[in-house]
Amino acid sequence: MREHLAGFCRHGEDVFQPANRVNLDQAVRDVFGLPVARTTYRPHRHELVASAHHAARLEAVLREAGAHWTHSHMSPRRGAATLATPAKMSAVPASRHVVGTARMGIDPATSVGDPWGRLHDLPNVTIGDSSLSSTSSGYGPTLTLVAPALRNARALVGGG
Repeated sequence: MREHLAGFCRHGEDVFQPANRVNLDQAVRDVFGLPVARTTYRPHRHELVASAHHAARLEAVLREAGAHWTHSHMSPRRGAATLATPAKMSAVPASRHVVGTARMGIDPATSVGDPWGRLHDLPNVTIGDSSLSSTSSGYGPTLTLVAPALRNARALVGGG
């Protein structure tokens, strides 16, 4: 009899946090002497509570589907106990679908682009990716991103 195995990564939906950001680190340079990207991220209580809440429910679904055992790890990592995971989880969620690094808004002091995704400092440049999204569950956001990308592109060329 073949054993059914299941595993998953759990994390809660990221919510916008002004302190979380990607910027250039002036102290660290690449091989060309240019500043490298620095990610500053700290999970909010919402992500941690949501991860803990959904873990038992997701494991129950897997068992009901036939899994003989389940394994999960929290993303973002929480405490020293999760440092032993094979992937050496960082504080940044592992889904690779983290969004929101270029906040939209009308005030250039608190946002990168306007409500149409145009950069405040370069109005002929429009952002058309997930960086404009304010939040995401972290899984499969591609189709959700198509609508604002098309809308912003049409606005850029004057057709929308």
